[in-house]
Amino acid sequence: MDVQKHFKKTKGASTLYGVFAALMVLFTTLAVTTPALAYHFPWDQGHDTFDWNDPNDPGPCEGPECDPCKSTGSPVYIPTGHFVWTEQDIQIPGRPGLSISRTYNSNDPKVGMFGNGWSSNCDSVAIKTVDWEKGSEGGTLSATTYLLREPNGKRYSYTLGENGQVEAPTGRDDQVELLSGGEIKLSAQSGSYRIYNASGQLLEDAAPSGESISYEYDDTGRLVRMAASSGAYLDFDYNPQGFVGSITDSASRQWQYFYDTDGNLVQVQDPTGGSWDYAYQPYSPPADAQTYHQLTRITDPDGVVVTDVAYNGTRVASYTSGENTYSYSYNVSQKTVVKTDSVGATWTFVYDEDAVITKVTAADNTSEQYVYDDDGNMVNYIDQAGNEWLSTYDEQGRRLSFTDPLGNTEQWSYGSDQLYPTTATSPTGRITNASYDDNGNIASLTDPSEATTQFTWSERGFIQSVRNALGQQTTFETDASGLPISVTQPDGKTGQISYNTAGHIVSVSDNTGAAYVIERDALGRTLKTIEPSGRTLTYQRNGAGDLVALTDGKGQTTSYTYDEYGRLVSETLSDGRQRNYTYRTDNLLKTVTEPDGSVVTFTYDNVKQLRSLSRNGETTTYDYNARGLLTEASNNVGVVKRSYDDAGRLVTEQVNGKVVTYTYNAENEVVSVSALGETRNYERDSRGLLTTMVAPEGQYDFGYDALSRRTSLSMPNGQSVSYSYNISGQPTSISHSGPYQNDLQYSYNTRGLMSNYSGKDVSWSYGYDPDGQLSSASSALASYNYEYDNAGNLIGGVQVYDAANRLLEDADFLYEYDQQGNLTAKTDKASSATTTYQWNAWDQLSKVDVYETSDAATAAQSTTYLYGPLGRRWAVTENGTRTDYVYDGSDRIAALNSSGNVVERVTFGPAVDEPFAITGNSSTNYLHANHIGSVIGISSGSSTLGEYRYSPFGQHLSSPEAEFNNSFRYAGREYEGDGLYYNRARYYDSVSRRFISEDPLGTFPGNTNLYIYAQNNPVHGVDPSGQIVWFAIPVLYGAVEVGLSIYDAYDTVSTITDPCRTAGEKWAAGGLFALGAIAPGGGYTAADDIGRAVAKSGNLPKPPTGAGSVPKSERDPKRLFTPSEREAKRAEQGNKCANGCGTDIDASNSAGHHIERHADGGRTVPENHAEVCRNCHKDLHSGGGM
Repeated sequence: MDVQKHFKKTKGASTLYGVFAALMVLFTTLAVTTPALAYHFPWDQGHDTFDWNDPNDPGPCEGPECDPCKSTGSPVYIPTGHFVWTEQDIQIPGRPGLSISRTYNSNDPKVGMFGNGWSSNCDSVAIKTVDWEKGSEGGTLSATTYLLREPNGKRYSYTLGENGQVEAPTGRDDQVELLSGGEIKLSAQSGSYRIYNASGQLLEDAAPSGESISYEYDDTGRLVRMAASSGAYLDFDYNPQGFVGSITDSASRQWQYFYDTDGNLVQVQDPTGGSWDYAYQPYSPPADAQTYHQLTRITDPDGVVVTDVAYNGTRVASYTSGENTYSYSYNVSQKTVVKTDSVGATWTFVYDEDAVITKVTAADNTSEQYVYDDDGNMVNYIDQAGNEWLSTYDEQGRRLSFTDPLGNTEQWSYGSDQLYPTTATSPTGRITNASYDDNGNIASLTDPSEATTQFTWSERGFIQSVRNALGQQTTFETDASGLPISVTQPDGKTGQISYNTAGHIVSVSDNTGAAYVIERDALGRTLKTIEPSGRTLTYQRNGAGDLVALTDGKGQTTSYTYDEYGRLVSETLSDGRQRNYTYRTDNLLKTVTEPDGSVVTFTYDNVKQLRSLSRNGETTTYDYNARGLLTEASNNVGVVKRSYDDAGRLVTEQVNGKVVTYTYNAENEVVSVSALGETRNYERDSRGLLTTMVAPEGQYDFGYDALSRRTSLSMPNGQSVSYSYNISGQPTSISHSGPYQNDLQYSYNTRGLMSNYSGKDVSWSYGYDPDGQLSSASSALASYNYEYDNAGNLIGGVQVYDAANRLLEDADFLYEYDQQGNLTAKTDKASSATTTYQWNAWDQLSKVDVYETSDAATAAQSTTYLYGPLGRRWAVTENGTRTDYVYDGSDRIAALNSSGNVVERVTFGPAVDEPFAITGNSSTNYLHANHIGSVIGISSGSSTLGEYRYSPFGQHLSSPEAEFNNSFRYAGREYEGDGLYYNRARYYDSVSRRFISEDPLGTFPGNTNLYIYAQNNPVHGVDPSGQIVWFAIPVLYGAVEVGLSIYDAYDTVSTITDPCRTAGEKWAAGGLFALGAIAPGGGYTAADDIGRAVAKSGNLPKPPTGAGSVPKSERDPKRLFTPSEREAKRAEQGNKCANGCGTDIDASNSAGHHIERHADGGRTVPENHAEVCRNCHKDLHSGGGM
């Protein structure tokens, strides 16, 4: 449910890429198109502007009404069939950042600074032209225009009126000022401006605050320097042919460019020596004197062919991506293009007279339609089911409203001269207000509860401070580029960030000086990380930057190999076991051969949706509706069926005949959940925070502070809980009163790590090693000392590990494993009692047998487990007695006996793993938890029934003699007995303090030990999914994290300069951050309300561009995501990331619209993106594990 998760640190709260991105973007991109006077192309080819005949078709955007961003189907410009390809060579982070990107167009006769057909992001031109035509009575008439050509080819015409004023095209509010010497100043509404010289060349690009990039040219008009006001620069050197021969940046890195005798760019060599190679063929169209140099092949530095392109005349006939070949057929008269891949899947594009794609039909005959107004704004998106998603805009192109298919409308309003929204009104009337300073930076944000966050900025537009609704202030110190070098939290703790000369982070340190160091190559790719203790993680890369080996601090190496198409084909684990991959010709994963020799087989339908997974005779199948939402999944255990409303929200989920039903309000928030004849109702405040939950046992009430943190909880039995926090947002007390009484108190050391935790009858003191791992814990109940090796394994006793970090022996037990890394036997050294473990085809624990001696023929206790097709545990049979479960999402809300009768109902709170009450046998027991969700007490209607005490890693130290039908214990997870907990994807053993099987996500930077729990810091962290650590309390680099997020925002030149990104995306990239990290609570949601206005596509998907914004070098390792990985990603978001970020999702319901991955390890291919929402997944910094 989309409700506040108290204490649980979500991805939204840990990454600063949220909403107010308008504030840090330096350049407002002109984003609307309008009809204008005819133009003459090309301007720089000596074309006679007095010639009344326009030249031949120059390629994409031949008219000012065209928008290439809405006309591209993968790298092919659909209306004309031209091949369009963009490469980014250089990116220097900062404000402003500097970048060089090149775009090739197969039908552009331009000979640019990078040779035939290539333009660059430097190629913004504004030039005065005069069009002449013959008058009706003889003589000639003239019209003077100023033509602006953007780097992506979009053109706008500004007319010189009879009054001497230059008039902007309809729908544009920028102003043109004619300066002395023929210079032109183009000022945007935001206050940013550009100045062009008399030759049309860009001289200056400036932000409202004055931060700028200047452009210098030599006597022949060639660009020789781009210089940011921060001091960063790019110097251009030219070869004898007149093309760019090299670019050297302010960090002394150099990129070299090589050409053939025809002026074709044939190679680009980066500072590491890696070379990108290009091949061409000449083509001269009939009746056209121009020769075009058609790009036919691109090869990456590792020798992998990125694409091969074949042409039929001027149009692309086919291109390759990996092994897949896409072929095109064109019907010009019908304005349709059909794209067919190597397995026969088709996409049919329909475009209008403005060359804009208006309809895309997939191979299953479902269609998406796009409707634009005259200014190029998408006003209607019609999805595959025929539902309409509507937007309105004002004359200035500012988004005014968005309406979903159910009629729910969000609205935005603006100041008369304000580009950014000042008010956002939700469908139910929740109002968020924003104000801005004179430079367009956010000055204040007031959420619907009237809690206000304030911001200050330097004269140069750098963030200086953020004051939250409680008056607590975080301050920032930045370098000349605006990159944060120190962040001081309200409690005075200061974190430091340092950079190399190229602007890449090379170290971060906390207030005590504990530093995390990153070694990088010249392109900023991580080569080694060094933790404060000196523990290292080393990366080895191939020529293209792909990860080929990852070596931990013990010297244990996982290696990767790739095929000729750059696809991962083998992963060799540190102990020599191997996992191999094969692919279909369309690059979709076909098989995975596991270390035990078993083969996982994947099948897909003709729209690339996963239809089945098979292994060892077990098969899981999937079915979908027209919108790609999962409607049915089945395996050998049972069937899940789902239905949705027109907005794509989950309405019902049926599990083996048991139905769970959801209803929503206009805010897309769940207001009721019904199952097994009972209903739970939810009420929320103006911020969307859960305030009242009415369950069958009674009413729960919640209170919050101005930062949206929970401050109170009352339960139906009269139990109340109060919460308080320190200035850093860490809990200082959780006080239980009523039938169960326990006053929990918390204190922290100078690093922000919990040093003391005290409560009823118990007080713990904690110590930590330099890496933040728990090193000691002492209380009257028990004392522990922990030591770890350089792989994170617990040592200090008689523990023995193999090369894969599997525990083979400790002081009490011997352990055995299968080839998949699953524990198969645990034998007590003293008694020879043995527990055996069996696993199903999907490496899920299926049976546990306990034998009193190693040679016993019969198990003294036997438990079996069954799992549904989506991975949830459906049934447990213990010594012959079976219990089935019903779920609300990932929460187990009911248990049924073998007769199908309900024997237990569980009420959960809004946080992850927050069981509140268990009802069975006509009585209700209430559960009471500590800061990490561990159940520490259980009460009835009026008295305490029992209490639980745990070691830091979750081993029971004391518990009630009676179980009270309660299986929820440590960290809120289900206890299986013998120290074992069910953590969904796998099981955790609190005795050995490790998981008993490998992390299904596998090895990747930051996750090289596949068995450790909560990064060895269980005081702060939990792992509810068995895959992703949630830090209930920020640790170690808490202050620095804010700065890192700002760095992420600044380090987005590619996004800001990408002409196909919406205004909203550019603003988000520019540095407006999710206030959950700086001002926890209302900030993020409120900011998001404002931010949706500027993302013109908003919840509307854009026509496919086939462009991925994540550099190939950051997809480490280059592998495909498994269903369990996707499930983990959904768990990170509370199952709330799909089309529009807010819809309950399933195995594939965001298919097709969110093709974006960040640095968490996957190839840019559809099967890795279909279930990933772009706005919810910037969860790892590109340095690898920050």
